[in-house]
Amino acid sequence: MARDRRPPKGVAARRGSERLTRTEGSRQPRRTYVLFCEGKRTEPSYFEGIRRQLRRAAVDIRVRPQVGSPSRLVRHAVRADLDGVDEVWCLFDVEAPEPHGDLNEALRLAAGNPAIRLAVSNPCFELWLLLHFEDWRSYLTSADARTKLTAWLPNIGKHLDARDRAVALMFDQVDAAINRAVRLEPDAAASTITKRNPSTSVRELLLSLHSPSDARQGTRH
Repeated sequence: MARDRRPPKGVAARRGSERLTRTEGSRQPRRTYVLFCEGKRTEPSYFEGIRRQLRRAAVDIRVRPQVGSPSRLVRHAVRADLDGVDEVWCLFDVEAPEPHGDLNEALRLAAGNPAIRLAVSNPCFELWLLLHFEDWRSYLTSADARTKLTAWLPNIGKHLDARDRAVALMFDQVDAAINRAVRLEPDAAASTITKRNPSTSVRELLLSLHSPSDARQGTRH
């Protein structure tokens, strides 16, 4: 008699709720993500760590660091040859207390190119990293966010080395960061992006990477 190979009752339901680091064994076609970001070290090394976490998932993450303003970043994405790419994301900061002067132009360019999705942090990407370690709901300048993050990641100005215990702890807390970022939204939903401090839509990118078969629409501002 043939052996019953069906999974035990309840297994399928549990798999749907697994953490970001557990998205293994997907049989779906690999989805390619291209990320354009302002940072030359922090963002690329962070997503390299995420790529290692998701090495068995059906995602391919390619980071293209750029130097320049948010609008220049979006223009690079608009002009890039992205044949075969499933999702294109631009990651940039609002900055505080003085926002980027061309922030509105970057938002306008992205709005005119529906294929480009945005992951914007106010005041900066360091807020997203900080949320891996603690809940934060008060106004931050860019300098404040970086200073507070150094309490958790003393070597934040360098490459994020997963062999560092603090960095390894951060990558274990991605789910917590997503939840903390979501909790910032009720206070931010009715205001313009420059007034949404603190806030970060990087969580949308992580959620899409976590569930590539059910990719979400990127944040529009």
